Amino acid sequence: MQFGVQYKSLKLVDFKEEMLEAVGNSGREGRLTIDASVGVQKETKILTAKILVEIFTGSEDAEEASVFVGLISTQSDFTLTNWDEIVKNLEGGKYDVPDELQANLIRIAYDTTRGMLRVKAQGNILQNILLPVFNPLGYVKAKRDEINRGK
Repeated sequence: MQFGVQYKSLKLVDFKEEMLEAVGNSGREGRLTIDASVGVQKETKILTAKILVEIFTGSEDAEEASVFVGLISTQSDFTLTNWDEIVKNLEGGKYDVPDELQANLIRIAYDTTRGMLRVKAQGNILQNILLPVFNPLGYVKAKRDEINRGK
């Protein structure tokens, strides 16, 4: 199935950085948490991809606690030329968006967030942070499985 996707808008929802003094000398190791989702705005026929990346020093298995260093949160809106063929209404006001489409929207939004972080982080503690490549389709499927198990 082909998706007629158009990038409508990008919004920086939030950007935070902690002062270097507050972070201390915890070295160069760090970790990220990444959250991504695709929402449906039926009235305007817009799909919204939200990305949240939180950045910490240290690692999960380190003896010392991780310290929050910063975050970036973005929202990307997309339109579809063939909305009615792709977005399916489900019971309870929910919608089904194909996993492949969700993954593509998340990939575009995440890559845009990566570039936005590079620009916003110039001259601060986050300037050397590079967001890693990740598999959005695997992420979408894992999230769907998690939701299905919770039923």
